[in-house]
Amino acid sequence: MDTMTAIDWSTAEVRDGDLTVMFREPITTPARERMKALVKRLQRPGEPWQRIGIKKDRLIVSGVADGGEDDVRHFVESLVQEASSAEADGAPEPEIDERDRRMTGAFQAFASSD
Repeated sequence: MDTMTAIDWSTAEVRDGDLTVMFREPITTPARERMKALVKRLQRPGEPWQRIGIKKDRLIVSGVADGGEDDVRHFVESLVQEASSAEADGAPEPEIDERDRRMTGAFQAFASSD
């Protein structure tokens, strides 16, 4: 995961104060778990958001306060950077078995039929 391109800010959308923004590519399970642990460790009361959810393909930041955009951006980009550096330090990628690989290909083929 490249820290400069990991978050696709062009996909950012806010509805009722909840920000959803996509990753440029899905993140690995170990990276997602590191990011979740960092949120638990680093988030403090009084932040200009209520909760950060991390999915394989997106971040969901709930309850973003008006004017908190720069703080949210800094926090989530720091999460991605920290997770990326830990991954670059040699965290192993999970093995993908043949069944999962075959099913992944089948689902991805739907993209070309749309």
